[in-house]
Amino acid sequence: PGLEQVRMTRAGYAIEYDYYPPTQLDATLAVRALPGLWLAGQITGTTGYEEAAAQGCVAGLNAALAALDRPPVRFGRESSYLGVLVDDLVTRGVDEP
Repeated sequence: PGLEQVRMTRAGYAIEYDYYPPTQLDATLAVRALPGLWLAGQITGTTGYEEAAAQGCVAGLNAALAALDRPPVRFGRESSYLGVLVDDLVTRGVDEP
């Protein structure tokens, strides 16, 4: 419903280089300025598939926990690669894309 009148004019694939500054996220990958929104992957400036997937796990897990009214999970950089990835992302940001 809603797309019955759509006509595709050209097939395409695009890589967008806009992103949300990851330093505006907390360690759960929640947007500090907008409670209830978690971001992961390319929108945070990450270009690697594995890194994007790992962030998706963190953001998804914490979104689900919030929906269940349970405390968030934070991964420490001293105990996991995932913790290093998220900590670097939210404290140091990215130089590209």
